[in-house]
Order: sequence, then C-alpha cells, then structure tokens
Amino acid sequence: MAQQKVEIGPEPLCTAAFGTAGYPALTRFVPGDIPAPARANVRGVVVRSITWRPGETIKVCFRAGSPKARARVAKFANEWMNYANVVLDFGDKDNPRSCQGDNSEAIKIDFVEKGAAAGYWSQVGTNSRKVAHSMNLGDIGRDELPFPEAEARRLTMHEFGHALGMLHEHQSPKGNCGVEYHEEALLAYGALLGWSREKALSNFIPYSESAELNASEVDRRSIMHYSLPPWIFKAGQNSPCFVRPNYEISDGDKAFMGRIYPKAEVVATRSVAQPSASQRRTALIEEYRGQLHKAGVEKGKADELVKQFSATLPAP
Repeated sequence: MAQQKVEIGPEPLCTAAFGTAGYPALTRFVPGDIPAPARANVRGVVVRSITWRPGETIKVCFRAGSPKARARVAKFANEWMNYANVVLDFGDKDNPRSCQGDNSEAIKIDFVEKGAAAGYWSQVGTNSRKVAHSMNLGDIGRDELPFPEAEARRLTMHEFGHALGMLHEHQSPKGNCGVEYHEEALLAYGALLGWSREKALSNFIPYSESAELNASEVDRRSIMHYSLPPWIFKAGQNSPCFVRPNYEISDGDKAFMGRIYPKAEVVATRSVAQPSASQRRTALIEEYRGQLHKAGVEKGKADELVKQFSATLPAP
C-alpha cells in the first residue's frame, strides 16, 4: 500500500540566505540606465563572477552531523555532477570530512534546527567561500529522518542548486508570480513558518529583472520552484504558479548547469585545458570593462564600477 502523506503544517521551505553576500547585492554592477540588451550582456558577466570554474573541485565539509547523515547528504548532492562539470569533494563518501576552518573549504554545511540559523538555506555560488556556515539542512542531520527520504533528497538538491548558482525559480521575473498572490495569504503562510513580513516577501516576491540568474524562461518543473498551497493564489490551483512538489532535477535545470558548467571541449584526443583561477578572474574583469564601454557608460563611472567589481572577486 502506498504511504499517504500526512500534512500537519507547512512543508519545509528554503530560506534564501542572500544577506549582504548574496547575488542581489551584485545588481549594483548592472547600471539601470543603459539599454536592455546591454544590461543583459553586463548581467551575464556579473553572474559568472559568483559561479565556480567549469571543472573545479569544490571542497565540501560538515560542521556537525553523524557519518550517516553526512553520507546521505553527499549521496543526494552528487547527483548534480551528472549535469554540471564540477566535482563536489566530500572526502570519504562513508564518513565525509569535518570542517577545519581553512581556506580550502568552500561549502560548509550544518544542521541547525533552532534559532536564527535554523531551517534550509544556502549561500549562492562562490559566496559560500565568504562565510563559515554557508549551508544549513535542518533536521536532515538526524540519523532517523522525520519525513520520507524523498523529501530529504529534494531539499538537499534544492540547496545545492543554490550553492551551484541557482536562484528560486518561482521568483523568476519571467514567471509573473507576484500578481498571482493574495498578499495577506502569502504573509500568513510566512507567519506559519515563523517568518517576518520582510523574510516572507524576500522568499516569494519575484526578483527584479537585473537580479535574474536562472534560465530566461520560467521552469515550473525546476527543483528550485516552491510548491505553495493553492490558497495563497488568487486563482487557487488554476494559477500557473501553483505546482506540485518537484522531486527531480528538471530538463531545464540540467540545461542551465550545462551552460554554466560546460563539459571540457575535446579536440582529437587532447583535452583543452581550462583557464586558471587567476586567468578567469582577469578575463572577467576585462570582459566587464568591455561591456560597460560598449554600453556607453562614462569612463569615470566605468572605472569605479570595475574597481568595485574587482574587489568582490577572489584574489588570484
């Protein structure tokens, strides 16, 4: 007999941990007074500044959790490597590594269940390097899960989607979900989750056009799309923004990863080497400068933007 899901409250939802280190703060590098096509080109460069290098080995560590809980997370997260040309390095697959606090650690996972850091969230992309606690997976840290394993898998893959550079799909400016909500219902749902008004709005309301990181067309099947109760929407279950829970990485998610982290090109029998971190940093800065110049940004303003943009990138 199929196991029925018993709903006793809101489903666990991700709290986007953007803060001061997150992607929206980078929108200051996309001048709003330049033509739309030029904004898209500049935004493309800015987006790549917080994604990992194709082929990069990303060192993952745990601040807490038993070997069983850690191994579960590693197993789920590693599914992304089927579609993204990166290596999620957990160390020993049966007993993934503990965080040591050194500069080599990139994604640092904890399982905090109470307090301000509780819940499910992740820093976006390489912003993970900037903080000591970059991802939280709540009660997935328990040896015996309080919900089906499929839910733990979904939540883990969602958070690692953020860690690889994806934003919430239901907040895509192409999705038009903002006009679909009953705002009072939306805030009431946030309150059930223990969220403030500001926190609820930041996790539901669409991003501005300049903050978009995901694919240009909304993907309702994305692992990054929330499944929200129908009473939040004006049209209920008929709203295009109402979706059933997505438990698999969608074709759109796979395509996004393929674009951002393409497989290394192979010419004859020789692989083309990927640029070093220093070369990639220099190329990004010069491409950003070039796109500002093409957009007609005044030289003094462009020089200052380039200076600030360079300061956000890791030192070579």
